[in-house]
Amino acid sequence: MDIDPSAQNYPGLKIEQENYEPIDTYEQLMQFIADQDIELLGDPGTQFSYSNDAYALLGTIIERVSGKSYEQYVYDHILSPCGMKYSCFMIEEYGDYENITTCYAEDSSEGTKRIIPAPIWWDAPSMRAAGFLKSTAGDMLRYAEIFRNAGVVNGKRILSEESVKEMVKPHIQTQPGRFYGYGLMITPDYFGTTLVEHGGGLKAISAQLSILPEKGVSGVVLTNLAGVPAARVMQLAFNAYAGREVEASHISFEEYEIGEERLEQYQGEYESNEGMKVSIVIKDGKPVLISQKAEIPIMFVKENAFIAYVNDSTEIAEILVDDNNEPWGISYHFRQFPKVSTKQVVK
Repeated sequence: MDIDPSAQNYPGLKIEQENYEPIDTYEQLMQFIADQDIELLGDPGTQFSYSNDAYALLGTIIERVSGKSYEQYVYDHILSPCGMKYSCFMIEEYGDYENITTCYAEDSSEGTKRIIPAPIWWDAPSMRAAGFLKSTAGDMLRYAEIFRNAGVVNGKRILSEESVKEMVKPHIQTQPGRFYGYGLMITPDYFGTTLVEHGGGLKAISAQLSILPEKGVSGVVLTNLAGVPAARVMQLAFNAYAGREVEASHISFEEYEIGEERLEQYQGEYESNEGMKVSIVIKDGKPVLISQKAEIPIMFVKENAFIAYVNDSTEIAEILVDDNNEPWGISYHFRQFPKVSTKQVVK
C-alpha cells in the first residue's frame, strides 16, 4: 500500500519520514505503528478518537484467535449466513457479474471542478478490516438486520442478543447526545428513539448505514463519489419516511456570544495523531475552521463548543480544555486534535 499522508482515507497513518516500504501485512503495519512517536490521549476508556489503524489491528486479532484469514472469517460468519452473496473484498471475485459501478473522482486540475471516471479500485491488505468490502444496498440491508432484529437474519442467529446489546450500548460520549458503541455510533434520543449508525468513505466512495431498531427501520446510502454527504442524505430520508419536515433536526442550537479574548485563545493549528490538521482562524471578525484547505463556517453554541457546516451537514465540535481551563485541543469529526501551534492566525 502506497500511503499518502495527506489523504483523509488513511488518517491513522501519519508519515513524516520518506522511503517507507509499502505496508501490505499486519506485521508491517504493527511495526510501522511501533516506530511512530505517538502520545496517548489518556488512560484506556477515558478518551475517544476514531482510528482506522485500530480497526486494522482488530483484523489481525480475528486472524490470530480464529486461525483463519480476516476475509475468510467474515465470509464464514457474516456474509454467507446473512445471504450477502454480492459482497466481496476483491473486485475480481465478482467474475463476470456485470452490475458493478464505476468509480468517479473530482478533478480541479484545469481550474474548474469536474467529475471524471476513476476506474482503479483501491486495495490495502493490512487495512481491509477498516473497510474495502464491496457490497450492495440490498446486501447491507441484510447486514443491518443483525441490529434491527437482535442478531437474527433470515431466521438464522448470526450474533447473540447479548452481544448485539453490548454493541449498541453507549460506551463513551463522542459529541453531546451522541455516543460510541462497538463499531457503531449511538444516539439514544433521535426524535424519541435510538439511532444506530456507521458511515465513512474511501476513494470514490461515501456510505452510510443507519438503523432505528425500536422502529424496525433500516436504511443505507451508497455512492460512487467521495465527499458526498451520505449521512445527510440518510437523515433527510428518515425525516421523509417519518412524515417530518425534511430539514428537521433532532437537536437545536442557539448562537453563543463568545468573548473576543477567549476566541483569540482558540486560534491556531491543531493536529491529530493520525496526521489530519485543522485550524481556527478569524476572518472578517468571524471564527472559521480550516480543514482540508476548505474554509468551514462555524458558530459557537457554548463557550467551548461550536457547530461546523460541512457538506450540507452540521457537525458538533468541542474545544478541549485542561484543569486550568486552557485550550489544548479540539474534538472534531470523531477525532481529537491536540493544539500544535499557539500563534494567532488572522485572515
